[in-house]
Amino acid sequence: MITNVTATENFFKFAFLSGMFLVVFGIVYPIERSNDLEFKKAEHQAEVNRINYQISKLRERLDSMEYYEASYMEAKKDTTVSDITLDRHLRRFDENYLLFERRQGQVEVATIKSEGEKSKIAVLENHIKEFGTWQVWLISIGSVFILIGGIYWCWMTLFDFKQRRKNT
Repeated sequence: MITNVTATENFFKFAFLSGMFLVVFGIVYPIERSNDLEFKKAEHQAEVNRINYQISKLRERLDSMEYYEASYMEAKKDTTVSDITLDRHLRRFDENYLLFERRQGQVEVATIKSEGEKSKIAVLENHIKEFGTWQVWLISIGSVFILIGGIYWCWMTLFDFKQRRKNT
């Protein structure tokens, strides 16, 4: 036979156990997800570093190509330089100018990729903060359920025990 006290006791037992579940879930799940997001963030940061390194190498090559241009212009101004030397400088300049244009495009593409990776990192950081907020909420609500459910469950159990003792 289920009495009102037993039904109420079961409700508070349920509240207590639900609170325990919320606290455990609030501790474990956000930490696990945050770790996953931190790992993804580290991967994206490594990609940004790789792209930045690639950009710096491409810019070094662009600087060397600008050197060839300056060398050609200097040789062109010098009247003592033979036509053969001037042609050699011109060929080197033309070859390097084509590379220069291609590399400049590569730098622009790499810069765009880097910006995309940085925006992904910002999104991941935002998600990590959200999981921290969820963790606080779940633990808080779970703690309230544990306190209310535990106190009233104990109180109802004692009350039921006293009622049974009184009736016997």
